[in-house]
Order: sequence, then C-alpha cells, then structure tokens
Amino acid sequence: MVTITTRAAEMMHAALEQENITDHGLRLVAQKGGCGCSGPAYGLFPEAEHGPEDAVFTEGSVRVFVDPDSLPLVDGATIDFVEHPDQGAGFTIQNPNAEAEGGGCGCSDEGSAEGQCECGDECNC
Repeated sequence: MVTITTRAAEMMHAALEQENITDHGLRLVAQKGGCGCSGPAYGLFPEAEHGPEDAVFTEGSVRVFVDPDSLPLVDGATIDFVEHPDQGAGFTIQNPNAEAEGGGCGCSDEGSAEGQCECGDECNC
C-alpha cells in the first residue's frame, strides 16, 4: 500500500490541472539504487491509464499507479509534499523499505575504496 497525503494529492491535482490533464493519474516507478544500501530511486510522472497489473492508490481525485516490479520497493511508503526554505518545494517519499536497507547511505570519495559504499556494500555510483 502507498499512502498519499492530502497535501501531496492537492499538489498533484494542481500539477495535472496546470497541464490540462486532470483525467490522468501519476505513475510512481521505483528502482533499486546503485548502492545496495542507498534505497530505491523514484520517478513520478503523468500517465493516462494504468495497466492491468498495476496497483492503483487514490487520494481525493488523484490516482497513483504502481507497476508490479516497483510495488515491493514502495509498499508501505507515504508520498508527501514539503516546502523547505533552503531546498525548495517538492514531493517526498518516506519509505520504510529504504530505511530497512540503510536508506540514504551513499558513495563517498573519502574513506572508502572506489566501488564500495560507505556502508560496505558494492557500489555502482
């Protein structure tokens, strides 16, 4: 299950409305990151219809489509919209699956050999 906050749904609807495609939904795609410990990378983009095997999550008038390959990576995640004074505004995904994998660990040039994540996993960054 993917949860969409009310604020995220409002902003998704506004973005679709701005593009004059309020009949569309949004496709959420997730792929494992380059480092085993970095958690998934996400994409969110408009799409007219969902596929027959997609999971569909709804908040208000907004639909989010998730394909079967992405679903295990985002199951339990929450999509929100945040406004940060330094980083700007945008959608965020709080994902317990990423946290379980060590979410956020990235490659470092300092203190780790090339090809290694800071957490010790193989790296492809």
